[in-house]
Amino acid sequence: MTPEKTKRKPTAARLAASVLLAAALIAPPLAASAAADFRPMGEGRLAWFGVDLYTASLAAPQGTYVRGQPAELSIEYLKPIRADRLVDRTRKEWDRLQRRTDLPARALREEWLTAITTIWPDVTPGDTITTRVDVDGSTRFLLNGAEIGAIEDPRFGPAFLDIWLHPETRSGSLRADLLGQNGNGR
Repeated sequence: MTPEKTKRKPTAARLAASVLLAAALIAPPLAASAAADFRPMGEGRLAWFGVDLYTASLAAPQGTYVRGQPAELSIEYLKPIRADRLVDRTRKEWDRLQRRTDLPARALREEWLTAITTIWPDVTPGDTITTRVDVDGSTRFLLNGAEIGAIEDPRFGPAFLDIWLHPETRSGSLRADLLGQNGNGR
């Protein structure tokens, strides 16, 4: 037999695997590339009746937050909080902000709340949930640095970050801290 006859022809599976491997080696991961340009803006702490609940930090490209653009909000919890309470608080804040903002209709927000119910875990002291709004408009959630889920709707991220960053947020002081307006930029 000649060497040409002993060569195997590439199968579709081998060809697909080669293409995927090459793409993985050439292209950086989306999360890493989306976060690469983020610069810290500010950080703050939220307390309720004198009890510290969490610290939060905000990062954005070139250190400037623009609603609807990429951003990253990280919350490190100082107290244990059940996931259902986090979801309920999100619902209440959206309902409160609805009268002051251009949030999507309640039916769509309820769909989002159903989605985050399946994503968010109960948190314990020291856990950090990071919300990352990527260049493509999707929103990714990370728990202690590991991705735990995403919502692809580009309207979700800005609406979610409004809870902390809208001028009518419940905690104007935390908003100012996150935006670096209280001299605590990072």
